[in-house]
Amino acid sequence: MFNFFNKKHIKKSKLKFDFAFSFSGGETRQKVVDIAEKLKKFGFEVFVDIWYTKEMQQVSHPKDYLTEVFTNAKYVILILNKAYMYEFEKKSNCNKNFNTKDGCYVKHEVKIISQRLKKETRFLMKIQTEDINLENFPINYDTPLHNLSLREILNFFGYQHLLTKKYENTKENKLQIKEKIEKLFTFHNIYLEEWPLVIKEFTYDVIEKNKFYEVINPNLINIIANKFKVNEQIFYNNDDKFYNIHRYGFYKNVKSFSDYVYNKIYKKNGKMYIISKKTPDKEIDEKNKNNRFALIFRIPLFEINNKQIYTYEIYDDSCDWGYWKCRYNLKSFLLCLRGKGIFDSFWQGSVVTNEKSLYENLEDFASGNIKFESFINKIDWYPEDFIDTPQQNIRAKEYDELEKIKDKKCESFY
Repeated sequence: MFNFFNKKHIKKSKLKFDFAFSFSGGETRQKVVDIAEKLKKFGFEVFVDIWYTKEMQQVSHPKDYLTEVFTNAKYVILILNKAYMYEFEKKSNCNKNFNTKDGCYVKHEVKIISQRLKKETRFLMKIQTEDINLENFPINYDTPLHNLSLREILNFFGYQHLLTKKYENTKENKLQIKEKIEKLFTFHNIYLEEWPLVIKEFTYDVIEKNKFYEVINPNLINIIANKFKVNEQIFYNNDDKFYNIHRYGFYKNVKSFSDYVYNKIYKKNGKMYIISKKTPDKEIDEKNKNNRFALIFRIPLFEINNKQIYTYEIYDDSCDWGYWKCRYNLKSFLLCLRGKGIFDSFWQGSVVTNEKSLYENLEDFASGNIKFESFINKIDWYPEDFIDTPQQNIRAKEYDELEKIKDKKCESFY
């Protein structure tokens, strides 16, 4: 966990943030953190409302700090999801310590935002991420969008010019964008002559006469980014990755993450790859503590000339197999997926054998510098071996831990 604020803010009598997020829930948290990272790259000061971190507990009383943040932040972004509403609707009274488990923070933030809304209207952006009953919510809940994104936030608050101002007008800059498009298409094994089959603006006349600068514009970039489900800002040099590397996945978030994987990955015919630097073995890994692992999800998008085109989601929880909490949470996560009726064929274990670290490989992959086929080229180990009993699987491994986990599938280990 982390927060986007400097230590100097703690000492100030008046906190000043450009954006302050109010939200709850594991899946929403990851979206907020990703957006906050991108906003900060544009020079904004961003407050991420994560109150159980050490930094936040070191400030003055949380209630006072919250009051100052949400009163003085230039803009507030309120994420309304089921987890948020659950906290808000709890009937328990807030105690003096502002315990994070009793919903006090959400109730207090809502009170501040409601009072401020009576005087201002354009400071607040309300995002409803799920179908929820908002009848008892004391804030006008007409939502401007149902999908949290950098583009929508900047557009809503009048900063849309930041997205494209560097590249709108010159042939040279548009050709630089063309190079990024070419890198993306090459990453997906789409040849130049196939471009018109994917994006209608790339006619054969444009290709043959090299007139890409005539058709490249912000709208086209947005179309490409949406079609391939990649980060739009890489085309404008505001980012260096096509795919975000998420920092919060299964670790201590088993139930929420397994629900997300079931609904957003598995139901879309996706597949999960568990990547490690070598075949997991807790007896060895607990001594060396250097066998990191991460997850990559591959989701089908569309076909072109009988080729399946995919998008990818990358989750790096900075986990080592030698750390028991990482193992336990992953195994609980796998058992949880099984409990939802997901077959073992949904996942695959693979080892990265080149000289680079796992982190460097993930960075290269997310940036489009290495293709999936060269990154994940064979099955090296079987995750089901680590969640089966010897009676189920003669190759069962580490089954001494299974008794501690199987009765707590879908539960996180803290």
